[in-house]
Amino acid sequence: MTQRLASPRLSRSEEVVEYNLNIDRRRALFFRWAFVLVVVVPTVLSALYYGLVASERFVSEAQYVVRGVSTQRATGLDILFRTFGISRAVDDTHAVQNYLLSRDAVRALEPKVKLREIFSNETADRLSRFPRPWRDNSFESLYDYYRDRIQIVTDSKRGITTLSVTTFRAQDSLAIASALLEAAEAMVNRLNERARSDSVDAARREVQQAEAELLEIQRRLTIYRNSELLVDPTKNSAAILDTIGVLTKELAQASARLAEVEATTPQSPTRQGLRAQLVALQDQIARQRNLLAGDDKALAANLSKYERLVLERDLADKRLGGATTAYIAAQQEAQRKQIYIERIVNPNLPDESTEPLRLRAVATTAVVCFTFFAVMWIIVVGAKEHAQ
Repeated sequence: MTQRLASPRLSRSEEVVEYNLNIDRRRALFFRWAFVLVVVVPTVLSALYYGLVASERFVSEAQYVVRGVSTQRATGLDILFRTFGISRAVDDTHAVQNYLLSRDAVRALEPKVKLREIFSNETADRLSRFPRPWRDNSFESLYDYYRDRIQIVTDSKRGITTLSVTTFRAQDSLAIASALLEAAEAMVNRLNERARSDSVDAARREVQQAEAELLEIQRRLTIYRNSELLVDPTKNSAAILDTIGVLTKELAQASARLAEVEATTPQSPTRQGLRAQLVALQDQIARQRNLLAGDDKALAANLSKYERLVLERDLADKRLGGATTAYIAAQQEAQRKQIYIERIVNPNLPDESTEPLRLRAVATTAVVCFTFFAVMWIIVVGAKEHAQ
């Protein structure tokens, strides 16, 4: 029998060293494979995709600004903010921007430019065209894809908004950009119409109500004049008062002559005539006074009704005048508050593709993957040092 030689047993410290060496070798192997899988493979795939597969894309750009009929002057606080590069957001500009990036804009564009056909162009690569492999052909998928192909950037300092549309054909990019600007202008017109109707229609209804009230009072006044056979009772009362004044003067003169006759020639035959004249004048004055005031048929009662109707007519006329003034002011205010889209740069027809930026895309993939690998390496090494 051959006698086997016993392998020398390692000491405790040597076993620990050997164990740590094995761990370091496994960790180094892990980092090599991790670097290949995390950095090399995605970068190579990205280079292959953007270099050989990715389809060309054409970008059409347009610039516009949302303006109002009247331009408000900036306050001191606004000027101070703009000095430091801080500007208050313009509500109308953001309203237009939010609309262009909304589902309503997609619904408005679909029947005009056929978004699904444009985005699902057969000449585009499978990963770029609609629908993407991991999505279905639903409206929500179309909306998400639309948001990836439309970019809107607003310069808060200058108020200029840049609209960019990216598709696989130059004509399609131009068509979508033009349709979006037309949709934005239609939306602004709807906002103007709604603002005008909210303010002006209320003032118009007030004018119509005041006109109807004035016409009704005028109708009642006409009925009163026809029933009482009086055009203006105030003029009739003035005429009666003048008559009473004349009769009173004649009564005073007759009374003076009668007193003179009785004092000088008591037996004069004219005495009875003067007395009869006094009685007649007194009766005439009494009848005229009864015409002014007395029973319900007296002129004073009719005059009270007439003056009340005239007062109501004057008040209604003043109300109509105030409502008309408010209506004109509401029209001017609505006109002043109207907004419109002013095109600074119309959508262009690109003659060459500007996307994708192939080298930048590959470099971005490499940097992101290497950053992720570096973070992972730092975490693992830090955990090892912490354990030691």
